[in-house]
Amino acid sequence: MSRRVLQIAEVIKRVLGYYMQAYPVKDATGARLSITVTQVVLSKDYGWADVFVSPLYGQKVSVEECMALMQERLKPMRHYLARSANLKRTPQLRVIYDESFDKAMRTEQLLCSELSTD
Repeated sequence: MSRRVLQIAEVIKRVLGYYMQAYPVKDATGARLSITVTQVVLSKDYGWADVFVSPLYGQKVSVEECMALMQERLKPMRHYLARSANLKRTPQLRVIYDESFDKAMRTEQLLCSELSTD
């Protein structure tokens, strides 16, 4: 990927992070959920941005609920991005659940269980 694509992806990540702080995600009960933008991957033509999100550790939210809540926010997020970032063209956003934290937690649990059995 070119340096310019990476720079714009980082700007998008920062702006969407500000959006998530300014307009927090709330579940059906009205409880605030802390969902973070972990990575943004931008297409070469700047038309699409894959936004990887993950709930912060300790949040009791399912993957399906997290994705449903984020899908509802795509249009306002893109509107906020268009207003806040000085881009020629605002990319379409796709939200993807970031499984890297879940995989890291499973690996840590496996390592801890191996150490405790020795």
